[in-house]
Amino acid sequence: MDLIQLRTFYEAANCGSLTGASEILCTSQPAISRQIISLEKELEMSLFSRHSRGVRLTEAGRCLFEYVEKSLKLLDNAEKALAELRDLESGTITIGASTTIGNYLLPAWLAGFSKLYPKIDLSLRVETSNKVIAGVLEGKFDIGLVAGSLNSPELCQEYLLNDELILVVGPEHYWLNEKPVFPAALQGEVLILRESGSATRQAIETFMEKEKIRAAKTIVLGDTEAIKRAVMAGMGVAFLSKNTVSVELRYGLLKEIKESLFSFKRPLFAIYPKGVRLSPALLAFLSSIKKHLK
Repeated sequence: MDLIQLRTFYEAANCGSLTGASEILCTSQPAISRQIISLEKELEMSLFSRHSRGVRLTEAGRCLFEYVEKSLKLLDNAEKALAELRDLESGTITIGASTTIGNYLLPAWLAGFSKLYPKIDLSLRVETSNKVIAGVLEGKFDIGLVAGSLNSPELCQEYLLNDELILVVGPEHYWLNEKPVFPAALQGEVLILRESGSATRQAIETFMEKEKIRAAKTIVLGDTEAIKRAVMAGMGVAFLSKNTVSVELRYGLLKEIKESLFSFKRPLFAIYPKGVRLSPALLAFLSSIKKHLK
């Protein structure tokens, strides 16, 4: 059985006549008849019974019709998906992103993507990494962008880049006059942290536990911008993504403690459900991000 035979059979069955099929397929009625006869010979079964007003499906024809109809719909969907991928004339992407990615990295990525594909609608929600992961699993987000690897059998994760966390202090902090700064110095300091569920906080806690570092006191603030301002005001010190403090470092509003011990990296990933076909728009979005990062 080839595709031409099956499409000819489908149209003849759908129209109930060879004449109707020939008009839809823009071919002659004898050509339609030859295709059907050839298919019947191959299957060794009669697919139609002829009558004065056209053709009717036999029992074998009805059985075949169900499968052919499903197959042709799948092929039509495949053609449509490929056409959308080629032209990307429409589509919507709902994105969940953790704070560092959503507020500091993603805007440039989205701008680049929108220039290439202006007809694709984008929707972004910035949450903690835990909430982004939950949102992807629940179907609220088509894709999630989070910090740190995860162990979930239900999710695929694609590596994007490494994000560096650094220790920053205010411009008048006394550590700036001390070389070097040892881990023990944190025992007399206030460490300002993100809220529970934040991947940044999880990475910091893992790092400090590994290095056996304990701060004298911690303050929890639920926003990176609030943490930066608190550090600038001299309330304490903080580990922040270098991507979030580039402007402040350039203008001297924050200072980095450039001891190798106080700098560590964590991976950033794109996540999406396993077993779900990614839309053409989403495939283009992922491709755009990876090109931006090269």
